[in-house]
Amino acid sequence: LENQVRETKAQLDSWPEPDTKEEVDAYNAKVAEYNNLVKVFNNRIDTQKEAVARYNSQVKSFNECIAR
Repeated sequence: LENQVRETKAQLDSWPEPDTKEEVDAYNAKVAEYNNLVKVFNNRIDTQKEAVARYNSQVKSFNECIAR
């Protein structure tokens, strides 16, 4: 997914200036695709952060238990 985000961003960065309505529509569609990919990517990051926080909490509880 990260590669898809990077590739789509590179496509947008190299996109020629649109001259026609069709070209503008195609560019806007690519922007919408990019925005959706970024949203999915960011959601995955949030999910991973939550999983790491849960894991860290469990490890902390375990360590406190065995320290007694």
